[in-house]
Amino acid sequence: MSASQLDIGVTMIARNAASNIGCALNSVRNFARHIVVVDTGSLDATPQIAAAMGAEVHFHKWCDDFSESRNYALSAARTEWILQLDADEEVADADIASISDIISDAQTGGATVRIINELQNGTSAEHRFTRLFRNRGTIRYEGRIHEQIAPAIRAAGFDVADLPLVIRHYGYAAPDNDERTARNIRLLEEELREKPNDVWLMHHLGMALFAAKRHERAAKILRSIADSVELSDEQREISRIRAAQSAIALGDNDKAAKMLEFGCSSAATEGFRLYVKGLLLGLNGRFTEATEHLSQPTVKMSCLVNLAEAEYFEKRFSSAISGGYSSTKQ
Repeated sequence: MSASQLDIGVTMIARNAASNIGCALNSVRNFARHIVVVDTGSLDATPQIAAAMGAEVHFHKWCDDFSESRNYALSAARTEWILQLDADEEVADADIASISDIISDAQTGGATVRIINELQNGTSAEHRFTRLFRNRGTIRYEGRIHEQIAPAIRAAGFDVADLPLVIRHYGYAAPDNDERTARNIRLLEEELREKPNDVWLMHHLGMALFAAKRHERAAKILRSIADSVELSDEQREISRIRAAQSAIALGDNDKAAKMLEFGCSSAATEGFRLYVKGLLLGLNGRFTEATEHLSQPTVKMSCLVNLAEAEYFEKRFSSAISGGYSSTKQ
């Protein structure tokens, strides 16, 4: 099946995205048969740019609910399959043969893709999330924020497969990310008032609080869910590492050390853990051990580690050793 034969549409909600929506739409033009852009209140040229690039533009009032807006976009889609994309994203790698195999399987109702989040400090973090799915009235998003569609796909009797498609997300590296983080915290807190024991929401709230440098509450939440079986291995590991970083920021190095005593399931998160542990060892005056951690190949290869910072601290701790300040404190 060629790209022109794929019955795949793209849905997107956007607001004041004139600076990046063109790149997002251009990245799907080679396979998307129909593109729906729902503008939720732009004051810039977002809808005009989208229309000029062939998208069908709809206008819908924002009501602090991502699922509501995304489902409004789905109601306008006319293709058999839908790829959900954000205006600050780009499809970086679309294997048409793999997509064809996925949508040809009658039992498959959706597929996860690899999402690479570019971060402000030059690092990146990646995860898999369901973005491609069948266009069915019963398959709709749920959740006010960090909305999900996989539960609806499975409830409709379909399987969710893994698709080797890559989406790059640039929103976390944007200069207005502080405003986005504050909005996310507010929406997550509202959602948690309705679902107070939802571990998925607690994880995302803890991460948002960490990003906002609200370390005391971030550490408390992330510690409470760090061993939850409702989270993936990566989510549990990142929760522990972020909780440790918050503890360091609060001056509680002993609690941070305890949170870092585990092994990670992937090289990227293990490199990040070793990096944070190396910094903690250096703060405790254990410079030899600190440099041993920071010089590990796993640290240098991790996309979660800011390599410039890692090299800076490695040199700083090495200088302390050569200056005779190495400690053997246990």
